[in-house]
Amino acid sequence: MSRPDFGPFEPAFALGELPVPRYLCLLNLRAPSETLVVIDRIRVGLDDPRRDAALHALLGQIDWRPHLVAAVALLLVEDPRPFLADLWSAVRAGSWVSPQLLAVAAVRDPNFLTMAAARETEGFVVRPPIGLTPAERHSATGPASVPRRSAKELSALVALCDATSQGAAWAAHVRAEPELQRLIAADVDRGGDIATRWLASVRQILHPKSDPK
Repeated sequence: MSRPDFGPFEPAFALGELPVPRYLCLLNLRAPSETLVVIDRIRVGLDDPRRDAALHALLGQIDWRPHLVAAVALLLVEDPRPFLADLWSAVRAGSWVSPQLLAVAAVRDPNFLTMAAARETEGFVVRPPIGLTPAERHSATGPASVPRRSAKELSALVALCDATSQGAAWAAHVRAEPELQRLIAADVDRGGDIATRWLASVRQILHPKSDPK
């Protein structure tokens, strides 16, 4: 399945000097020196006048790979607010990297807790894209079922809220709901661990802005 050219962020998808396509270094952030190579390409892209359109395009894809590049870009951009609606749309669509997207929202979205509560109201329902063949769906969105994606998202949200004094009460409320308890228990992907570990690695590598104005 073809994808559009992402203009100033296209170098983040190239093989380049690394043994894997650059964006893969952003998935777990386990190789800081290689990750910094990719981050450098993303920083350059943020200085391009086409960057806003490209960021919207990245987050608007059904494929998780552009979402990952956009996630790091939103940690670096001065004002992420114009792109946050797109980020949450990708989460609602069940992006395979929803824990990473939510980690970004936790530090860059001033309405993170409000959005977490809104997702509870929505029942943490995810709506994956339609019209794909099974092979296309697997490649673009990962192997997980719809319930599994919901569990992964909820687990990530609870873990991220647990890490803040403001969010702890909401996380406790979620754990007190039997149905949501069962959904968290069904998270075989360990979305909470992914989100918190990725965010910790991001903080060490990027020292992102955490106070959007």
